[in-house]
Amino acid sequence: MNITEVTTEGLRRELKVVVGADELERRLSARLDDLSGRVRIKGFRPGHVPKAHLRKVYGRSVMAEVVQQAVAETSREAISQRQERPAFQPNISLPEDEKEIDKIFSGSADLAYTMSFEVLPKFDTMDFGKIEVERPIAEVTSADIDKALERLGNANPLYKANDGPAAEGDRLIIDFKGSIDGEEFTGGSAEDAQVVLGGRNFIPGFEEGLTGAKTGEQRAVDATFPADYPEARLAGKAARFEVTVKEVASPEAPTIDDDFAKALGLESVEKLREMVKQRLEQDRTAASRLRLKRALLDKLNSAYDFELPPTLVDNEFQAIWRQVTSDLEQSKRSFEDEGTTEDKAKAEYRDIAARRVRLGLILSEVG
Repeated sequence: MNITEVTTEGLRRELKVVVGADELERRLSARLDDLSGRVRIKGFRPGHVPKAHLRKVYGRSVMAEVVQQAVAETSREAISQRQERPAFQPNISLPEDEKEIDKIFSGSADLAYTMSFEVLPKFDTMDFGKIEVERPIAEVTSADIDKALERLGNANPLYKANDGPAAEGDRLIIDFKGSIDGEEFTGGSAEDAQVVLGGRNFIPGFEEGLTGAKTGEQRAVDATFPADYPEARLAGKAARFEVTVKEVASPEAPTIDDDFAKALGLESVEKLREMVKQRLEQDRTAASRLRLKRALLDKLNSAYDFELPPTLVDNEFQAIWRQVTSDLEQSKRSFEDEGTTEDKAKAEYRDIAARRVRLGLILSEVG
């Protein structure tokens, strides 16, 4: 095997590797010897098929396997000899001319191919003892616990029955039967169903049609299933629901006491406060660690300046950009809606991609 350096430009490498015809012949002969003990050919005893006949019958297909294996082995050996660290799998370019391929397969020409790749940069790790970062600390106070309990109470309101009329936030208990074009449909009826007006848990038009309803009232509500409704048979269909309002109740913030704690499965309000405090401490510890990690990564990113493998950066950018454009498409927003342009966004996300690759290489080296 002979290796010639074709290009060395920054982190880019291109090598020409030549595997001699005699080496290919040696490999081919060894494969044919192995094949002779296993192949069954009419007119020959097992293990006694002449190699010349095997070469005539299987020579080209076996040589194709030999070439494939030779490329795999010699490309690895070439990288090992040069002590290179490829950033990704090298790109192999084999001869494309049919006449040249025929000469290689017939054993009258050497196998010559090129391999191109990018190498990982070499750099020295810094003295990490020189890095200073601050861990933010936020103690959980009694006032913090009170605010958390207030939010918990608002998320678990008590409902007090009234006569109505029902307004947003009220909870209704209803019976209903739905029909499309005058015919009832499966899944369109329920008894003692709970509807919180403004909760947007029913199809468009249903909750709106119950606004202003009073206890004991019966009314017809028209609503339309969304075009992308999971059940195709109902998607886009207009339906009418005959509704009986059995109760209208307005939300009230509960008293944070032992009864409220027990409703949540705890022994007392003191235990509830302890649980809330622990949860707040856990959340703040996680947030503190996240900010500390970000600060440390910022320090590392600014402390190193070395060339990055272009393909690694481009691959990382493409992954980020696909996610960004997908999110915009799903939210039906544009770059203008985000206060930027596509070109500016690309530049910003390419910087983010470069940062990720740089930090990945640094942490890999440290690890």
